Amino acid sequence: MLRVSAKLDYAIRALAELARVAPTPIKGDRLAQTQGIPFRFLEVTLGELRHVGIVHSRRGSDGGYWLERDPASISLADISIAVEGSLVDLRAVPSDGNGETADVVRAVWDEAHRLLDDVLRATTLADVAAGRRPWELSAATDEA
Repeated sequence: MLRVSAKLDYAIRALAELARVAPTPIKGDRLAQTQGIPFRFLEVTLGELRHVGIVHSRRGSDGGYWLERDPASISLADISIAVEGSLVDLRAVPSDGNGETADVVRAVWDEAHRLLDDVLRATTLADVAAGRRPWELSAATDEA
């Protein structure tokens, strides 16, 4: 099973909710409640996303958070890089292994990382908000 940080999971879920209600601002406490995310944790994460230009916010009675960009232009890779500093990292094989078996296993992890990278880059917030899985569509197209 792939392990993803709570921070990345929460960020994607919160941003998908913002994409669903766009362009209407949503209050942080409502966003946290809707997605079952601890409010303080969400505020810190949204601050990081605001810093990189994915989210915008305004205080006050008509304020809240909203997406700075079109959800179709924000990939899950963009979000991962914004909150984690990199794409999800697979560090399953020590680099000091020797021999054919170690080389094959390392190649498996490299390919898994490449495929994960492809999925994160191909999937946008618009896809998540709409319930689409673009990698399934591309696999069906490849088989045809």
